[in-house]
Amino acid sequence: EIPFALVFLSKGDPCEWDVRGVFNLCIDTFFLCDMLVTFNTAYFDDFGAIVSNHQKVARLYLRTWFPVDVVTSVPLDRIVCAAGNTAEVNTLLRLIKALRLLKLARLLKVLRVLKTWETLNGNSSVMAVMRLCKFVGMMVLVAHISGCVWMLIIELFDCQVDFNLEASRSPQCNCVGPNCEPWNWMVKYSPELYEGTVGSKYLASLYFTIVTLSTVGFGDVTPANDTERVYAIILALAGALVFAFCIGSISSLASQGNRLDAITMERMHALTDFLNAKKLPP
Repeated sequence: EIPFALVFLSKGDPCEWDVRGVFNLCIDTFFLCDMLVTFNTAYFDDFGAIVSNHQKVARLYLRTWFPVDVVTSVPLDRIVCAAGNTAEVNTLLRLIKALRLLKLARLLKVLRVLKTWETLNGNSSVMAVMRLCKFVGMMVLVAHISGCVWMLIIELFDCQVDFNLEASRSPQCNCVGPNCEPWNWMVKYSPELYEGTVGSKYLASLYFTIVTLSTVGFGDVTPANDTERVYAIILALAGALVFAFCIGSISSLASQGNRLDAITMERMHALTDFLNAKKLPP
């Protein structure tokens, strides 16, 4: 939600109370409660012993996740909004929202919890399903963030051209004056989409990142300037690595499940042969 709000909803009133604002405040409240719980949660030391001393638990939390949790959980934007809605406040709010990108670091904490659960859970089927969901979630998250960055390029690198002076449809972003028009991948793909809704823009951005990361590349959405071409190259190289890793991991999970079935059948056949050799009833 944070990358989407920073890129696609940055032009609205940051202090306006809506459904998304109430939802974010509820999430912040949940994380604040999680901070209190973490201050009273024992942990395992390097030797595998449980440490339940409150001072040691608090010191460990203060040295590790506490600074990140404070920045990402305390609703600093609502506190700043209470001071007034001015130009300086809006600038400070954008900085606070950028810092809240650190909330993505909580995914590492979630992955660590899932890994611990996988270790404690002895059911192979449950472990396989959890790993599959983790890989699918990682692919969706990478595609989502990449799509938001693809849209952010339009906002950060405002390419303006004058088509009256350009002889080709590959103009240079060096226009200055009243006759300049925006030129980016969205205008090149559909000028109506550039003035369209937020949902349509997000779907177009997500569509490009998915077909690029999956190395399909239909070619209907293409970069229009050098900055977008550089990002498309990086995205294609990253997609070859990320999706190859995920597909390889999913294939490994499938083969692991087949291997367990094969081991079970082999042991059943061995048991049957033993019963037949001893002339025991099945």
